[in-house]
Amino acid sequence: MESKSIFPQAVKTGLIAIGLSIVLTLLAYVTGMNMFGWVFQVISYAVLLGVMVWGVLSYRKANGGFMSFGQGFGIIIVAGLVCSFISYFFNLVYVNYINPDYMAQAMEVSSAMVQKIGGTMTDEMEQSMMENIEASMHFSFGKMALGLIGSLIIWSILGAIISGILSRKNPQEEI
Repeated sequence: MESKSIFPQAVKTGLIAIGLSIVLTLLAYVTGMNMFGWVFQVISYAVLLGVMVWGVLSYRKANGGFMSFGQGFGIIIVAGLVCSFISYFFNLVYVNYINPDYMAQAMEVSSAMVQKIGGTMTDEMEQSMMENIEASMHFSFGKMALGLIGSLIIWSILGAIISGILSRKNPQEEI
């Protein structure tokens, strides 16, 4: 049995993942949910991982119940990059137009975390954070490239784990 291309399933999986991520973010914004809290973070990552597992299992099912490690890994890498690429642009729209107070909230949360562990925010630290926040609110090929590289590293690790668990070799191909 000849394997199908992973690309359509990977792109579909990435689009579903980012679509759900955007919906979760907008729901959290509309309902006033704390997006910096652990509950929102756990839900967000669980949804992303769930969609990735669904994408790999859907491909495996369409492939007669079999899938190599490389195919599963490839689906997750491509899906993760699609998701990350679109996410970068959504985040720019989100922090500049939908929720322009987001960065100020991030600053408050960071300051509270520093104080919680017994530290104090110096004026230099606050100024540096504000400069970083301001820079992150504008498009930059460099920042996008760094984000995609970071995403690639994370999805490579997760892809290896998920693919290692869900891959299933076709015994007829081993002969």
